Amino acid sequence: MQAIATRADLPLPLARFRVRSQLIELRANDLRFTDEEAATFWHQSIPLSLTASGTGWATGNKTSNGRISTTAGTDKDLKTILELAKERGYKTGDVTTAELTDATPAVLLSHMSDRSCQGPQDTANCPQDKKSAGGPGSIAEQSIDHNHLKIALI
Repeated sequence: MQAIATRADLPLPLARFRVRSQLIELRANDLRFTDEEAATFWHQSIPLSLTASGTGWATGNKTSNGRISTTAGTDKDLKTILELAKERGYKTGDVTTAELTDATPAVLLSHMSDRSCQGPQDTANCPQDKKSAGGPGSIAEQSIDHNHLKIALI
C-alpha cells in the first residue's frame, strides 16, 4: 500500500483504489476533535486558569490557579505592571470589554487569594481579605479604594 498526503484532491484515478480497498482517505472531518476531545486536550495541555496565567502576564510571576496577583501559599501581593508604572509616575489604565471583576482586568487592579471574591458579598472564600478583618477588600473594593478606577463605561 502506498501513502500520499495532500491538502487538496489530486487528479488521480482514486476510484480504482477505493474499489480494491487500497485507499484510506482521511478528511478534515475525520481529524476534527469532538467537543469532549477538545475540552480534554485543552485541560491537559493548558492547565492554568485565567487568573494564574493572567497573574503571570501582569506581574511576571507564576502562581496557582484561582489567585489574583498573589503568591501561591503565602498570599504575598505581587506588584503588577500597572502598579510599577504608577510608582514611576506614569498614568495607567485598563481598557476591558469584560466586567471589571473578571480575571483579566482583576489581575492588574487587585490582589486576592481567591478569584471568586469579586464583591463584598462574595468574601466567604477569602475571609482574610474582608475589610472588616483588616484585609484589602474584594476585587471591586480594591479597584475603587486604590484609586485604580476613575472612569467606567458600561
